[in-house]
Amino acid sequence: MYKYNRIIEILSILLIGIISIFLLHKNPIVFDLTKEKKYSISKELINFLNSLDSPVYVKILYDKGSKEYNDLLDFFGKLARYSKKVKYEYLDPRYNFTQANLYGFSSNNQVLIMYKDRKKYESSGIDQDKFYSIVFNLANQKKGNIAFITGHGEYSIDNTNPDGLSSLKQTLSEEGFNIKVVNLASENLYVNENLLSVIVSPRIDISDFELKKINDYLYNGGRLIVALSFKEYSPSKFPNLRKLVNNYGISISDQVAISVFTNNPLYVVVFPVNLPYLSNLYNTNLAMFAPLIIQRYENKANSNIEGASLSEVLTTKAVSANIEQLKKGVLQISRDIKEYTVCMMSEKVFKDKKAMLLVIGDSNILANSLVSAYDNKSFVMNVIDYMLDQPIAKSLRPNDVPPLPVVIKREHMIIMYLIYLVLPFVFIILVYSLVIKRRYYAKFREKN
Repeated sequence: MYKYNRIIEILSILLIGIISIFLLHKNPIVFDLTKEKKYSISKELINFLNSLDSPVYVKILYDKGSKEYNDLLDFFGKLARYSKKVKYEYLDPRYNFTQANLYGFSSNNQVLIMYKDRKKYESSGIDQDKFYSIVFNLANQKKGNIAFITGHGEYSIDNTNPDGLSSLKQTLSEEGFNIKVVNLASENLYVNENLLSVIVSPRIDISDFELKKINDYLYNGGRLIVALSFKEYSPSKFPNLRKLVNNYGISISDQVAISVFTNNPLYVVVFPVNLPYLSNLYNTNLAMFAPLIIQRYENKANSNIEGASLSEVLTTKAVSANIEQLKKGVLQISRDIKEYTVCMMSEKVFKDKKAMLLVIGDSNILANSLVSAYDNKSFVMNVIDYMLDQPIAKSLRPNDVPPLPVVIKREHMIIMYLIYLVLPFVFIILVYSLVIKRRYYAKFREKN
């Protein structure tokens, strides 16, 4: 009898241990010691997902040897545990190529996120902020029209080359915006269409007639993005365009920002300013190609500037170089590293209507060459959403703590290791003490 009791006790201990390991595997204990809680799932994200009226389906097509593979499975595994609205599936590119074609994957190492009848393919890493932003945009259908102005040698929305805008056009269409092309020589811009107008890298200046059309459009509450390129721009070449931006308190200099932090000095890393509509891009990097330096235009003789509210949107720490010298292949740079503005927004109220003018120092941030680099696309879409009064996904990061690398203090390391090492021994001692007590009471009863 004693022998069988011993076997039952051992099997019970093993069973408890197996169940504990299984539960820990399904619900692992995570010690997130990063200040911005990088490895924890935000309650806001969980509540948002649970509030959706339909599930979010995720298909992961990634090579198992890629560095993002484990991170993606871990991230979506956590999400699925916390919210039943997330349904994810891994597709192996080696064996599930039929399913991959069925879901419309264009290449390996992509994630497909689907909500109702809308979907989004993502080919870069996904964190909480990006996933929240993607699902938020899928759940909130965008409304508005975007007009790409032509007639001055601008980038084409159908061009698939590096200097084309086909990628941006596709993204805007997927978000629900209506895209059209407008030639100001024969067409007008209408504010009542909830219209955002865009001029991307013109090669020749706008005419006086077209300038009047744009001014009338802005006066009635229009919104305009002007994206330039140092290769085409010259202050003397675009007097009407300069007059347009000057009237809104913005000046485009004859200098470009040059990097001293990268192997290619023309490739410049820029940073979003902490503005409300860029909160989910806080402390992230964007990329530009020798962006023009944008400044505040101060001219007391120009009364049109009054009432314009200016905000620096993108800045960079760099040195400067002259445009004309750079076009000739001569790189004469300044010695001092300064913080330059390379994108500026002007908002001006006329009676009860607000005009918006955004000037971008490098048109490549909209073009196929750079729109998908870093977080460029997220920046462009956030700005467009803001200018068209569309809902914008907020940031899930703490506002008062910038993202930091994982740095664990020594005392935290000691506590963490002690917990991992001591807990199993505590468990064994507790079980063993219960067994001993049981035997002791059994013998005590036999004697009495």
